[in-house]
Amino acid sequence: QCLYFNKRVLEEAGIDWESIYDMQADGTWTWAAFEDILKATTRDTDNDGINDIYGLVGSDFDMYVLSVFANGGCFFNFDANGDLQPAMNSEETISALNWARDIYFKYWGPTPEGANWDWYKEAWMTGKYAFYMYQAYGGFNDNSEMAAMEDEWGCVAFPVPNEGDTYVTVVSENMTLIPSCYDAETVSK
Repeated sequence: QCLYFNKRVLEEAGIDWESIYDMQADGTWTWAAFEDILKATTRDTDNDGINDIYGLVGSDFDMYVLSVFANGGCFFNFDANGDLQPAMNSEETISALNWARDIYFKYWGPTPEGANWDWYKEAWMTGKYAFYMYQAYGGFNDNSEMAAMEDEWGCVAFPVPNEGDTYVTVVSENMTLIPSCYDAETVSK
């Protein structure tokens, strides 16, 4: 997973997108720096009371997982006997999930009514979002999903909670388990 950014949207909000690369390089690409940019980019450009540009869109699942691991948390861990145990109640995990939830409610583009699960892929391409939380293949594989995007984009690691923390990523297979209680229409979305 990585964090893509729309260069034009950042420039229009008065943000030098090169500074994000600089912050990543010097270890200051933190949750606070990220939120400062999200605040500056989430805005109502036509003064109708509804945001036209949002700070963030993409896979909220990826954001929650990266937040937890960046903060030193985990979902499961091994106990002294080597048995796998839930670890979701650690301070690191809970504080990361709360931080990510706060970011989601403040800066995330709203899911359209009745949208499919991957609605954000097309939404990102519209140029109405500053950041896109998604997996590397979305932008870097041959014939990637973002190959036809009009705006130029960049990509950085997910930010860390504190200056000097180690950047992390998560590599995983795309597997989804769907409970049998859902009807076919809900599953297809």
